[in-house]
Amino acid sequence: MRMGCRQSKDGKSIYEKESLEAAEHEGAINCMGLSEDGSLLVTGSDDWTARMWSTQTDDTECLGVLEGHENSVTCVALSDTFVITGSSDTTIRKWDMTRCECIFIYEGHTARINRLICTGEFIFSASSDRTSRAWIYDTDALSQINDAKACIKTFKGHRHGIHALIFLSGDAHGSSDTDDERDEELVADDTVTIHPGDRLITGSMDTTAKSWNVDTGQLIHTFRGHKGPIVCMTTDEDAETLFTAGEDHAIKIWDISNGMLIRTMDGHADAILCMQVVKKLLYTGSKDKTARCWVTAFGENTRTYQKSQHSVSCLKVANGVVFTGSGDTHARAYDAKSGALKRTYTGHGSAISCLQWINHKLYTGSNDGVLKVWDARDIADDPVVNESDSDSEEDEDMKELNKENKVRLRELERRLENVGTTDDEIKQMEDTMAGIQDYD
Repeated sequence: MRMGCRQSKDGKSIYEKESLEAAEHEGAINCMGLSEDGSLLVTGSDDWTARMWSTQTDDTECLGVLEGHENSVTCVALSDTFVITGSSDTTIRKWDMTRCECIFIYEGHTARINRLICTGEFIFSASSDRTSRAWIYDTDALSQINDAKACIKTFKGHRHGIHALIFLSGDAHGSSDTDDERDEELVADDTVTIHPGDRLITGSMDTTAKSWNVDTGQLIHTFRGHKGPIVCMTTDEDAETLFTAGEDHAIKIWDISNGMLIRTMDGHADAILCMQVVKKLLYTGSKDKTARCWVTAFGENTRTYQKSQHSVSCLKVANGVVFTGSGDTHARAYDAKSGALKRTYTGHGSAISCLQWINHKLYTGSNDGVLKVWDARDIADDPVVNESDSDSEEDEDMKELNKENKVRLRELERRLENVGTTDDEIKQMEDTMAGIQDYD
């Protein structure tokens, strides 16, 4: 029987498929980006390069190295046949992945680039210089004479650096413009189309998030309430609700349309570093060494995923499994519904900074500069892992948390039985319970 942290005779985890040390970065891996079809993974590093990796072949291959930045690569994005990278050197570069050549350098920020989003028409960036910018993605129409026109909007208003970024398309989200209702689309610099409903949301170290009209560059709402820097953000699947979290340990839920606070969820004991929405559930990872699952409709913490010995710096929920990466050098796989630890992936020599799940393979990037590939098949069939027999106190805490979670679930079921009689109320409660029971 396979156990979750078993090792082979050479000391490696039996789940380690590949350790790409021959083609490894020469510095810490900071970030990952994945192509839309999942066939290409890109990693950015402190060695000033980004590397492209195949994910559809039996053996993961390094397909090319993108060299040109003058400092660490801090974020990456992919669109079509291009890779977009942001760096501590304050620039953004656009690369032709087929030739590994830089074809455009976006200049204008004055500090580190922290986040990138590429929509196919725009590149949005967030920087420690307290601004976010919108750039033209299709640079073919730009010459060296008018390179300055690549930046079409600058969003100013934060008092400290911006570390979280969300783009909401006007097509999907709808326009909230009321003073100037227009059916026509807007053209910027004769190169790209801006929809009146396009929105950008920025999260800052100044403790606030802000929503912006991409067309006008004007501030729409400021989301105030956090007592510490905002580290991560996401939205629900309908792009109507905003989730923010950060250094103050709290998760706040906001109505995007009016900027009003809906709910605060407390439970983590330290800064929250990452989050992901899966239907009606929110998953978070924290410096308090745990990941947690929340029913957002009620603010209930229904699962706590323990065993990490350091911060949970990244997570990915896929195929009914919660994958986490930790500062203790391990990645872990938990059964999402029960919270049970099913596998521990051991092998990195330093903290794990990013991870991705692709076709039943887990990819992890670490401060040791190595990209590792792990077997993520058949996790549901694995027995529950007890990482350390000496960790009995932590096991008792886990049992107590599981008891509390069962009580919470019973309470949710009771509330479902006693919900009001309107069709809308019943449907909302049933949808929420469906999210708890079945979100695969």
